[in-house]
Amino acid sequence: MIRLLLVDSYASIRQPFALVLSQQPGLVVAGDVSSPAEALRLAALEELDLVLLDIELVDGDGVDLI
Repeated sequence: MIRLLLVDSYASIRQPFALVLSQQPGLVVAGDVSSPAEALRLAALEELDLVLLDIELVDGDGVDLI
């Protein structure tokens, strides 16, 4: 199983992606968050394989998160 974290400031972007991706075999959406702080917190708690990250977040720069 591939465990994925979605990071985007807008739920209107995250939720449709999460819905489509969660229906794919072998893929689990471990979470979807709106800020770099939330992403770091969840990444510390979850074993993730992949992060789909918007680089222009409202609360910070996605590049800095990397």
